[in-house]
Amino acid sequence: MVHTFHGHIFHSYYSPLKSRLFVQIERTLARIATDRIITISNQQKREITGDFGIGDPANVAVIPLGLDLDEISASRGRLRRDLGLSEDVFLLGIVGRLCEVKNHALLLEVASLMSMSPERFRIVIIGDGELRSELERKTRELGIQDQVIFTGFRKDATDLYADLDLVGLTSLNEGTPLTLIEAMSAGRAVIATDVGGVRDLMGEAESSTGNISVWPHGVTVPSRDAVSFAEGTRYLFERPDVRRKMGAHARAFVNERLSKDRLIREIESLYRQILEDRA
Repeated sequence: MVHTFHGHIFHSYYSPLKSRLFVQIERTLARIATDRIITISNQQKREITGDFGIGDPANVAVIPLGLDLDEISASRGRLRRDLGLSEDVFLLGIVGRLCEVKNHALLLEVASLMSMSPERFRIVIIGDGELRSELERKTRELGIQDQVIFTGFRKDATDLYADLDLVGLTSLNEGTPLTLIEAMSAGRAVIATDVGGVRDLMGEAESSTGNISVWPHGVTVPSRDAVSFAEGTRYLFERPDVRRKMGAHARAFVNERLSKDRLIREIESLYRQILEDRA
């Protein structure tokens, strides 16, 4: 049997008892019923084998996600037309379900810290979920209603990345974040909390400024740190040439390493190896 970890399953909001139960089940499966464990990032492999003691590292294969990248549009215009915004407005966008682990509240704190006019800077939250009313209430409490736009659920989300000048991720935990892969495929620079498999998408670190780490594809900051997230956003806001260079590098990276065809080849190779070992 091949066992695949698609994401981090032991989120901090699980009860300790439930988390321990999950860990024990996974340890048992790894020991008695699994030929290989597949993780989708090196960080996830380190977590399940090191932090949780699941499986032997030698028996864990890292096979990154593969997406149908042809579905992701690089054409601009649709989102800005829908929102009535010109090209002069800098858009920081986030795409995802409005739920606890995604921590959209951090982005609202960032908006209040940026202290910029809506004619120059907006935050666009694309998606829906159980926390929407709470987040909209927090927006009003912070007095940033003119700064933040909630689009709700959009079936065409993969067509909207190209209109964003910067794509954010504020999650408390992630396996391999699909939204960053989609943004990078559209040639967008990204800013993200440094959690889970995020750094596996960022390339080799280039430099650090305080709590801000600058990578070839964007910037990472510590989790739950709104001040550093705002500083990282301002760093990229002020450097359009850097953003464009990051976006170009990000697109090349995704096309080479995270395509659907590459995923199929690697899965086929793994199964051939397992069959040869059994023979």
